[in-house]
Amino acid sequence: MIDYEGSSQKDHAFLILDIDGFKAINDSLGHEVGDEVLEKVASEIALILGNHHKCYRIGGEEFVVLFTLIEPLDCIELAEDIRRSVENLQWNHDLKVTISGGLSFSGKEKNTYKLADELLYNAKRTSKNVILNDSIY
Repeated sequence: MIDYEGSSQKDHAFLILDIDGFKAINDSLGHEVGDEVLEKVASEIALILGNHHKCYRIGGEEFVVLFTLIEPLDCIELAEDIRRSVENLQWNHDLKVTISGGLSFSGKEKNTYKLADELLYNAKRTSKNVILNDSIY
């Protein structure tokens, strides 16, 4: 929250990601496999973002990425790179892991965290394995 509050005064984008069907993975394959999924997804996100952007696990199977000093189209492209990369991960178990996300861009009197969370909820409710954003680009 400290990083988010500090960046909220500058142009930024906020991406919330959630692993689709994570509870079912834990329930059917156990927490050890669930932990493996969390670690592998987190590593993939970190690999794609490099040292340029901050990523945090905010609970359960949710991650957030804070983009600063980056163009909206680049944010959308990175979010899609993350989504596609997670979808293409190979697993030892009979798994297909995908993520959904909400991406909100800063604007006058806009709560990017709240809007990203609403977009994530819509992505999970509609199709999953998609990143919705509020960009006009």
